[in-house]
Amino acid sequence: MFRYIWGKTVKPKAAMMRGRCVHRAVAVDYTQKVRSKVSLPVADVLDAYSDAYEAESGDVAWKDTEDAGKVKDGGVRVLEAYHKEVVVNTQPIDVEQSFQMDIAWVADDEDKTVKYKGVLDVMDDAGGITDLKTTGQTPKVAGNDATQQVIGYTMGKEAMGDQPTSAHLHYLVALKTPKIVQFDVPVTQSRKKFFLTQIPKIVSSMESGNYYAARGNRWCSETACGYWPDCVREFGG
Repeated sequence: MFRYIWGKTVKPKAAMMRGRCVHRAVAVDYTQKVRSKVSLPVADVLDAYSDAYEAESGDVAWKDTEDAGKVKDGGVRVLEAYHKEVVVNTQPIDVEQSFQMDIAWVADDEDKTVKYKGVLDVMDDAGGITDLKTTGQTPKVAGNDATQQVIGYTMGKEAMGDQPTSAHLHYLVALKTPKIVQFDVPVTQSRKKFFLTQIPKIVSSMESGNYYAARGNRWCSETACGYWPDCVREFGG
């Protein structure tokens, strides 16, 4: 609502910017590995991260208590850990692959269709798909929003004619001692049905202009969302 209806733009938070840069560095390594079958030296991955960080860090809503160097170092540590634990042992076949599928339903005797688009982080040679998340807190369970995202990605790959064999969430936890937390995401028919039944409700809400504050979302906080001040003024909380 704030961005697309009101046209208000805000600078990203530091944690979100760092996550994008970590994601980009992993993609650089995986993309070349599709053909080379060999991971880049970790120093080259960190160079890609550093280049991305320097390009984006100037356009961030920095808090007075944040140190740009320390924020960057957190990304370096977690990238080193992920490279060692996961990347060198994974052979990708698709990286940053865009997909689009039509989702159709009937509402009030009217046929409706929307296009669902996404970008899948990586698919490996065993048919597994993986979505990467960078966070500053150790997750105990896979987040529901992230799980729904992976379900949608799986269905997107199926719509393209592929048949993923498994789905995973990888959380890159940027702490002083970094952690890599991995979750398998069971893609059941029931979960697919839930995903598909939510889309019409979301579309209906958008069409009616009935927007609400998603306080249960992991990004809904003063530290994670640049729209927080506007949201509190509009909705309270």
